[in-house]
Amino acid sequence: MASASSSGESQLQRQRRRQLLEAARSRYQLLNYQEKGALVDELVELSGYHRKSVLRLLRQQPADHEGPPARAGADHESAAALGRRRYGPEVVQLLETLWEASDHLCGKRLAAVLPTLVEALERHGHLEIEPVLKRLLLQVSPATIDRLLAPARSAQGGQHRRRRSRIVTGVRRRTTVRTFNGWKGVEPGWFEMDLVAHCGGRMEGPFLWTLVLTDVASGWSECVPLPSRDGLLVRSALQELRKLIPMPLRGIDVDNDTAFMNEELERWCAEARVPVELTRSRAYKSNDQAWVEQKNGMLVRRVVGHRRLEGAQQLERLCQLYAALRLFTNIYQPSAKRIPFEEADLREGRRPRRRHDEPLTPADRLLRWGGMGRKGRQRIEKLQQQCDPVALLGTIRHNQAALVNGGREPDQERESASTTSQELDSFLNSLRLLWQRSEPAKRGGWQAPTRTYRTRADPTLSCWHLVLEWLLADPLLTGQQAMQRLDREQPGLYGGSLRTLQRRMTGWRVANAEQVVGMQMEAFQEQENDQLNRKEKPRQR
Repeated sequence: MASASSSGESQLQRQRRRQLLEAARSRYQLLNYQEKGALVDELVELSGYHRKSVLRLLRQQPADHEGPPARAGADHESAAALGRRRYGPEVVQLLETLWEASDHLCGKRLAAVLPTLVEALERHGHLEIEPVLKRLLLQVSPATIDRLLAPARSAQGGQHRRRRSRIVTGVRRRTTVRTFNGWKGVEPGWFEMDLVAHCGGRMEGPFLWTLVLTDVASGWSECVPLPSRDGLLVRSALQELRKLIPMPLRGIDVDNDTAFMNEELERWCAEARVPVELTRSRAYKSNDQAWVEQKNGMLVRRVVGHRRLEGAQQLERLCQLYAALRLFTNIYQPSAKRIPFEEADLREGRRPRRRHDEPLTPADRLLRWGGMGRKGRQRIEKLQQQCDPVALLGTIRHNQAALVNGGREPDQERESASTTSQELDSFLNSLRLLWQRSEPAKRGGWQAPTRTYRTRADPTLSCWHLVLEWLLADPLLTGQQAMQRLDREQPGLYGGSLRTLQRRMTGWRVANAEQVVGMQMEAFQEQENDQLNRKEKPRQR
């Protein structure tokens, strides 16, 4: 009985709502804009319908049923929609014929060529169009042409679909863009950062990377070798480099590489004791990072070259080379900075005259800066007094020779001394021109998001203790090399688990990123301490 009474009550409520809306429909057409809004607000409150449903019910023709109208199918159209349609099926059929005759042009191009195309088809007897229909056909806008031809395009296979827009990550959307004109009057402490690949022109397989930082105002530069291109390694390297640079780190400008555009680096910049501003350049606009791009050629390509570097031995050699190169470049290598154009530099019919300031080393530019702290000034002055340029240059040349020999000592094999000498001479002579070559192309594309759950048991758990021992002995061990060693020790047991092992090894490297970078920073600190503790030789009279 209760259910019968409740159903009767709900039916009565629906009937009252229908009568209310039918009574308001006749008034709605006679009201002005403000009065229509007030009426709709009142009906929403009385009926409990959504505002859009009330508007649809007020605008449609009277119907026997109550409630929002059902969505029309592809083949069924309401009488109101047909009454409002300007271009009927005849126009659509003509458009499809002209679209086929134009070899499937887009709406904007088809609208431009319609007068000429219609006249040509009529002249050659392929088409006969009534004057009224022809006038309607020539009035169709490009957007309407695309909408009317959408079913025909989908029937053709959809080969003319619009290109999908490029995905933009949230970090890129939140990061401020800084162009090449955004560095006017900047003080020391604002760095540009980039990664250089030592792949030898082949991006497959593991190889070393160099992280380059350049101060825009002073030219102070730092180079750090990295075993792989990873965001956590970049963050750990920045954390260690912040202790070595003599000025406070105010901001970092990076490109759109995913090693920089990630939440780890964004969070580190925001949560630092003194927050660091993170900016980025425009995509495919290398001139926005002109300062660090110039150092990529002068410090990395000119000194290290374009050869492929991989393995723990070459990582150690590269670290020792950069430890001496940073002191030699920042203390004893002056550079002249461009002065902005003025009115006197503009000459009629000729290029503007370029002017440069006095050549100064990065250390001298920092000492002339009034905002330099006392500790940083004392540190730079002590480095200028204690660093031996001949010893630093000897260290650089020694490690260059070791990189040429694949990480071996230059005098390790005396039998091939002449060959090594000739190869080293040709290598050093060619360094002057190496920086003019283009860098290897960066791989594009977007990777699928990493899956965080497992679908089956991990088959590498039982052998992970062995792989961990190999990783501690050789941090640059690849997953394929580890799998080959496992197959030799236990044949056929771990076949097909290479990708699982590689993911586990990648996770271990990420978790120990600070330890890996910290070992490299020890060589930097050791080289600087050796130079600071060096006793000055007595002058010869």
